[in-house]
Amino acid sequence: MIRKVKLNFYNIVYVLFFIIIILFLIDFFIQQNKSFEEINIDLKVEVGQDIGIIINDSIVDFGILPRGLNSNKKVILYNDFNFPVKVKAFVNGNISDYIFGESEVFLLSNSQEVYNIELYLPENMEKSIYTGNLLFKFYKF
Repeated sequence: MIRKVKLNFYNIVYVLFFIIIILFLIDFFIQQNKSFEEINIDLKVEVGQDIGIIINDSIVDFGILPRGLNSNKKVILYNDFNFPVKVKAFVNGNISDYIFGESEVFLLSNSQEVYNIELYLPENMEKSIYTGNLLFKFYKF
């Protein structure tokens, strides 16, 4: 037997209130996981026999390096906001298998942190030019 439920004004208000709370929590969760700023840095290395140094302000260029060699570069991350941030790092491109660094960095308000970009070239790597990018996404913390 099916029981009929009588909906009165108060039941409707409770249901609507519950739905509004659920929507608010979903929106809050989405906003917490949404980056508010992104910085994209190009990466490059040429694998060859010689060693060459390349200076370029618009790209992190490791230059020309022989196989089996390692190198590192440093990037300074700034937090000019008046709240702490979490910075997530993502590497893309054919250089991504050879680049290593912290996947997350936490910065207090109005602070800075040195981020190390490590490059490891295996002995069996093909001679070629490897490129990609390093994407930093900033999240409120």
